[in-house]
Parts: sequence; C-alpha cells; structure tokens
Amino acid sequence: MGYLTYRIYEADRKKDFTHLSRLVKWIMLSGMLSMLLFRYT
Repeated sequence: MGYLTYRIYEADRKKDFTHLSRLVKWIMLSGMLSMLLFRYT
C-alpha cells in the first residue's frame, strides 16, 4: 500500500493514473478471489 500511496502522490499524467487504476483493480480482484479461496478451503 505504501507503493500505491507514493505513486499516487507522484502521478502527474493521465498515463500514470491509468496505470494506478489498473493496479488498484487487480488488487481488488485478488482480494475478492482470496476471500473465495479461504471460504471454501
């Protein structure tokens, strides 16, 4: 999370924010998938 916070602070171009948006979406997806994994194991 520290990396993400740092990158948001340093972002100044649309390309930077697009990359960060994709990163956050992957983090959320992995969180949801891990909840399913832990629920059914």
